[in-house]
Amino acid sequence: MYPLDVINRVTQGRNHINVWSVERASVRMETLEHINGLTQVKNLLNVWSVERASVAMHPLDVINGLTQGKNHLNVWSVERASVAMHPLDVINGLTQGRNHINVWSVERASVSI
Repeated sequence: MYPLDVINRVTQGRNHINVWSVERASVRMETLEHINGLTQVKNLLNVWSVERASVAMHPLDVINGLTQGKNHLNVWSVERASVAMHPLDVINGLTQGRNHINVWSVERASVSI
């Protein structure tokens, strides 16, 4: 198991990605972004292809505090294929979010619960 971005304090982050292809394949459990504090995040994603194939469980964005987020997504293709369970966005606090999506193709295939 490889937990990523375990955060227990106030964070202000920016992640600007401008690439032709972002690809990640995984066959193990990866817990992503367990956040227990205040976060202010901007994530600008401008790519041709974002692809993630997985055969494992990926709990994403378990948040227990105040969040203010902006997510601007401008891509040609966003694809995620999975054969496992994906609990998403378990949020127990106040959130203020903006989500602007301008894409040619947004695809998510899942064959599990």
